[in-house]
Amino acid sequence: MELARENRFARWGLLLLAPSMLFLLAALLDGLGFRLLMAPVELVMAGPYRGLLNFVSPVIFLGGSLTALALNVYAISRLKFERAEGRRLVARLTVSGTLAEFLVIGASFLICATFVLYAVAENWQCWAGLTVAC
Repeated sequence: MELARENRFARWGLLLLAPSMLFLLAALLDGLGFRLLMAPVELVMAGPYRGLLNFVSPVIFLGGSLTALALNVYAISRLKFERAEGRRLVARLTVSGTLAEFLVIGASFLICATFVLYAVAENWQCWAGLTVAC
């Protein structure tokens, strides 16, 4: 029971990362020629809910990944402030967690970096003014 309590944040993190991981898996498989997972996404994107999906997907993908990252960093870190030598303030950061929490932190960071790098690679010409139609 104690191990389940310790991995509570890791489980929430995996739940929050699931949509992002499925989307990235679908995009990877689509790039390799397997359209099984990307076909439903494109069907929704072509339908009447396109605007809603364009609004909600960054919140779900990036928001979920950042929330998973924040939850698990919170779970593994402790910050303590103490007074030492009279007026001097000392901060002590302790990092201690389970392997699952560290894995979720790593996956969250990689997923966020993937989405940010994709956004930069897709839009840098517009941002630099090299393309007129953006």
